[in-house]
Amino acid sequence: YFSDDEGIYKQGALAMMLDFNGELKWSRIYSHSNYAHSTVAASATYTTDGELYQIANGQGASSFNENGFSVHRINPITGQFIGQSNNFNISNKGMKAMTLRNHKNDPTVLMVSGFLETAPCEPDIDGELISENNHPPFLMQLNQVLDANTISLIDWHHIYNVPSALY
Repeated sequence: YFSDDEGIYKQGALAMMLDFNGELKWSRIYSHSNYAHSTVAASATYTTDGELYQIANGQGASSFNENGFSVHRINPITGQFIGQSNNFNISNKGMKAMTLRNHKNDPTVLMVSGFLETAPCEPDIDGELISENNHPPFLMQLNQVLDANTISLIDWHHIYNVPSALY
């Protein structure tokens, strides 16, 4: 899409809502990165309390040169963003989020899974370093809303020391 603010074309993420007949209700293309990086949308979830959330992978913060991700809260009726979204990373390591779901026992909690792009790093298991060129999976928990305008910080995360050098 063309960014009027920056005067350039960017790869953006798409959020859209279809009704049960397949009719387009609304669509929105947005960017999570500066001009040097692409934005790639991943999973979205519609929560039991009527909120819509979507992951966008990309640089996010100009002070962070690796990929991180954001979780955008979207009004399911209008398609407008609600409040701000944080750029998430673990210990300033590049990462991609793939799946976003509600916690099955608590509708105010979001669970995010994905993989790290940057190694080595220290996982929170057995004190072992993950070897370079591995892209270990992670799981993290976020509260949906820290306040009326901001998605929360990370409640907890776990990096799994799974070899992944071949992909």
